[in-house]
Amino acid sequence: MFDDFKKFAFKGNILSLAIGVVIGNSFNRVVSSVVSDILMPFFGYLTAGIDLKTLRLVLHPATLEGDKIIRPELVISYGDFLQNVIDFFIIALSIYIVTKAIRKLSRKEQNQDQQDAVTEIDLLTDIKNILEKEQTSSPATSVDSLKTQKEDEPAQNVRISKNAQKLRLDKKYRIH
Repeated sequence: MFDDFKKFAFKGNILSLAIGVVIGNSFNRVVSSVVSDILMPFFGYLTAGIDLKTLRLVLHPATLEGDKIIRPELVISYGDFLQNVIDFFIIALSIYIVTKAIRKLSRKEQNQDQQDAVTEIDLLTDIKNILEKEQTSSPATSVDSLKTQKEDEPAQNVRISKNAQKLRLDKKYRIH
């Protein structure tokens, strides 16, 4: 029973979700602070000092008997509701902007990876070109021609091996 719970609790997705919830909660606090401490005072200044949190509709005033409250007042606090709606829209807007920026960055990385990726066709074409070059070259009769062939071979081999490494890495990390 404990092993099953341990497998469930420590899966990568569960941990990622927990981290996301904690970061989201912190993000919510920051945005709420921006709204309540920066935007709402400015909004209050524009609306001649009206604080949204104090807006309310009293349905029934409190009934007092001396200093004792017999029946508390019945109030609809629509100002708090308006404050929460504004908070929601600002949080949604900021999340939209952040996710749009992240998507734009990830698209740039994907495009760069696709441009840099070496495919099997590229690798096979390189090998074919090298083989054709070897077949079309005349047999070496002098020492100078042997030297030039030996000088060309390492560069070609290095090129093939680099392409092969890129191909292996590309296959390893490719998501279909």
